Amino acid sequence: MDHSWEPSHPLEAVYRARDALQEAVTEQPHMDLTKQDLPSYGRALRATLDNLGDLARLLSEQVDRIDRDRLYRGTLSDHPYEVIDTAVDHLIELRRTLETAARHTESYRSDAEHVHHNTRDEHRPRED
Repeated sequence: MDHSWEPSHPLEAVYRARDALQEAVTEQPHMDLTKQDLPSYGRALRATLDNLGDLARLLSEQVDRIDRDRLYRGTLSDHPYEVIDTAVDHLIELRRTLETAARHTESYRSDAEHVHHNTRDEHRPRED
């Protein structure tokens, strides 16, 4: 039963985004790139990477705030501090990797923009 008034869990939104990206991957091979606005792919990829980076940053901040003493009292492992610290480190490194990917995406978009504006193609939609 769908209750649109009930807030969804943020993880559900991440899964929906994942599914939408998979749909794009499935459909992309059927597209004629000569009829596509290639810079738009760069803008969409950049926005997606920025959002993933924001999520990684927020998660690292939240994980870093976990009460390690309380966790230690309730854990069955010997070193929950190290596990939490390592998880935060991984999220921070993921954020750095996404920032690098975003820079590459921006370079792609810039090059695609140059090509888009400096080539003539009868099949490409005209900009008005």
